[in-house]
Amino acid sequence: MAIEYYLRENPLTSDPDDYMAVVQLEGTASERELAQRMVEQGSTLTMEDIIATFEAMRKAALSLMTEGRSLCGPLAKVKPALPGVFAGEDDSYDPTRHQAEVNATVSSILLNTFRRTATFVKVDRSRAVPLPENYYDIVSDTRNNTITLGGVARLTGVNLKFEPGDAEVGVFFLAADGSETRVETYARIKPGELIFVVPDGLAAGEYGLEVRAHVYGSRQVRRGDLERTLTVA
Repeated sequence: MAIEYYLRENPLTSDPDDYMAVVQLEGTASERELAQRMVEQGSTLTMEDIIATFEAMRKAALSLMTEGRSLCGPLAKVKPALPGVFAGEDDSYDPTRHQAEVNATVSSILLNTFRRTATFVKVDRSRAVPLPENYYDIVSDTRNNTITLGGVARLTGVNLKFEPGDAEVGVFFLAADGSETRVETYARIKPGELIFVVPDGLAAGEYGLEVRAHVYGSRQVRRGDLERTLTVA
């Protein structure tokens, strides 16, 4: 199956003839969908065994990384990081000013295999999907990282506008188990920016974020995913 893309003007250059590809993502696969695909492709483990392995891998990875180790896994190489500004050479880590981060680089095996096997097909812009690019959590003052329950969040991107009265469209938080929670309260709905109140009923854990909209008047609901995983502490 070919991956669809369309072209739009490249905002990063001054040349009006420069365009960039916007990949049309077909939704976000949950851990259970990943496990199910592994079973379909012949894994001798059951889906429940695979899900349990995922959880065990997370715990082992966290244990190693908190010891200051980097990890080379099947999907990515990850390592601890400590970004932020330090006030001179004598300054030290302060959790009120510095937030731990994890830097990730996709596995070279995964990347090279994807490059060899993936195919792309160009589609008309009228088939465009929402393209969320950055999630800002106002309360914690973080980007593409933290979800603050009941707080205000700002999402920027392309083709984000939708009709808030339509329950099929909007901003959705997607849990690892496949469940989803729709945002109900919005302060701003524009093609390039959404401002909303985060639902306060999300359980602790990791979430994907998806925007659904009728782009360019399409009758079909189009979906676009933020490419970063967000976390409720």
